[in-house]
Amino acid sequence: MLSLILPTFNESGNIVSLLKELSRCLATIDYEIIVVDDDSPDGTWKLVQEYGEHDSHVRVVRRMGERGLSSAVLRGFETAKGNILAVMDADGQHDTQLLMFMYEAVSRGVGVVIGSRYIAGGSIGQWDERRHTLSRIATKLAVRLCRVRVKDPMSGFFALSRSVYEQSLPSLNPKGFKILLDFLVHLPRGTTVQELPLQFGVRKSGASKLSRRVQLEFLQYLYDVTLGKYITPFAFFCAFLLMLGSLFASQILPLMPLYTDRSLQTSVRRTLTEVSNREGWLVSDIEVKKVTAVSITVLHTLHRRQADPPECIRIFLTDSSLHPCVDS
Repeated sequence: MLSLILPTFNESGNIVSLLKELSRCLATIDYEIIVVDDDSPDGTWKLVQEYGEHDSHVRVVRRMGERGLSSAVLRGFETAKGNILAVMDADGQHDTQLLMFMYEAVSRGVGVVIGSRYIAGGSIGQWDERRHTLSRIATKLAVRLCRVRVKDPMSGFFALSRSVYEQSLPSLNPKGFKILLDFLVHLPRGTTVQELPLQFGVRKSGASKLSRRVQLEFLQYLYDVTLGKYITPFAFFCAFLLMLGSLFASQILPLMPLYTDRSLQTSVRRTLTEVSNREGWLVSDIEVKKVTAVSITVLHTLHRRQADPPECIRIFLTDSSLHPCVDS
């Protein structure tokens, strides 16, 4: 039996037509469709509920006060009855015809089957350059974490055996947008993976869920499964404080007199203006590194566009005279 999970949030414009299309595609096999909806304000859950009254293959799980695609998928898997589990988006961008090929592959013993945009025959559809660039970067980061070599670990369209799901479950970290990546990171040894070409379609209705929050959750997931496995949150916080302290000591403390002595501020400003006018310097070519009661230490870069090396100069406040820095 195939259990297909459709995680949804505000997909009222797509869900009914997708359910009808899926019923035609899956008519020859035993299947169930579980829509896991995060209490959509547009009433997606209600439409599925009404549809399910006339189609026993379809049911809805309405989550209250919860958000997140990965956790929604796992909620669906918890209630699934099938020995083959599958996930796809509910926005019409995934090819429903591919679902039967994925089902057949898992039935033959393949552990995980992925609808892949990045193998021969697949495509990303009509993405703009920004979305394509973000996807390429995320994919390059993700493939290094997987236990098997795949081209599209960030796909939202995949199927797996119940055995793979149950063995992976204790290690999963249901955070963020891409639950497939989490499975690929924690696959049981010896699991076979197959990719089938997916030509990504155009969203039929509604808006993409790829928000800044989702991108941050992806970065947090990468940390959790790499450095986070060895560094506790407390240790990471301490390291962050040490880094800030080092930055404060090396760059901010030498300039503290400027923030605490108003007369010194005036003197420094006057001296730098006088020197700039006299020497023909641009203010943008001067970087103040240290201030004391008697002098200013600056890095001056002449002809910045030509990448000349900066020169360290000490300027005395009493007479605006220039002296090369002397290492102490």
